[in-house]
Amino acid sequence: MTSNLLSYNKILGVCIPTYKRPDQLLRCVESVIVSAEPYNVPIFITDDSTDTTNDAVIAQLTAQYPHIVYSRNVKNLGIDRNILHSANVCDCEFAWLLGEDDRMTPEGIATVLRTLESASEPPAFVCVNYSYVDEHIAMVLREKLLPIEADTAMDTAQFFRQYGWAIGFIGSCVVNKKRWQNVDQEKHIGTYFAHVGTIMESAAGGKVTLIAQPLILNRVGGADVFTWSDDAYGVFGGWKRMTERLVPIFGEQVCKEASDGFTAAMGLGTVRFLCAKRADAIYNLAVYNRAIRPDSSAKPGYKFAALLVALAPASLFGLTRTLVYQLRRQRNRKLSGL
Repeated sequence: MTSNLLSYNKILGVCIPTYKRPDQLLRCVESVIVSAEPYNVPIFITDDSTDTTNDAVIAQLTAQYPHIVYSRNVKNLGIDRNILHSANVCDCEFAWLLGEDDRMTPEGIATVLRTLESASEPPAFVCVNYSYVDEHIAMVLREKLLPIEADTAMDTAQFFRQYGWAIGFIGSCVVNKKRWQNVDQEKHIGTYFAHVGTIMESAAGGKVTLIAQPLILNRVGGADVFTWSDDAYGVFGGWKRMTERLVPIFGEQVCKEASDGFTAAMGLGTVRFLCAKRADAIYNLAVYNRAIRPDSSAKPGYKFAALLVALAPASLFGLTRTLVYQLRRQRNRKLSGL
């Protein structure tokens, strides 16, 4: 682990798990530096590449900003463990998780620090609103994911059932380290959402603070953007497994609502979702036969449509996506590309 010995802010740290995307990592961290520099907020980077892929970028970034703590994992930890590891190495009171291809807004750090410092007691968890942007970060696809107009606080169980789906995106997560460290994190490994399970368990019985202003740009797009695209359907099933492991804490009804909320937010079980995954060549006849055909709860009409999508050329759906993208460029808010 390498770090600068200068003192840094101990209230909040930004934690970035990374894996072999140096160009994205560079732009992500540079956006954080703009926001963090006035407050000496440290940036913790845990590198799962286990090689020299990111060395040049790290050298460039540490020359720009003194408060970067970098560690290269001795062995590949995998997505779940590296996300957890990035927060575990942070020695601040709160750890803000961030994906290596996301961007932070200039006011991000100031807003979160203000929220933490003005709280009458430390929040059990802070959920930050975010925007969907295209893969080139050239336009906004959705201005805000959480449909709230003002900062608010709510019981953890209520948050989990209503908005738990939103924190599958790690950039929305500011974790209370004291609570986080009291959880057996290993039990949530293998769900693809170990950070969500750890957060929810750690925050149980407390209050969650929601920040209404979007502070992160979440880059979305095709399979090349989706980190877990090789096992997309396993990821979606992982959310259900994660919620089931929380039943002893929150009860069956809350966990069922959290699972259903994720299904609805992701569009799972819709033909539109299948079309998008067919465009990525993630959905095909083999997936249909494995996941949809044997599903006794699926309606016959949906199964028939799913079969047609699986048999149709993936290029057809890719072309449709391109046309939709061009239409969006004419009406959506533009970005400079970060």
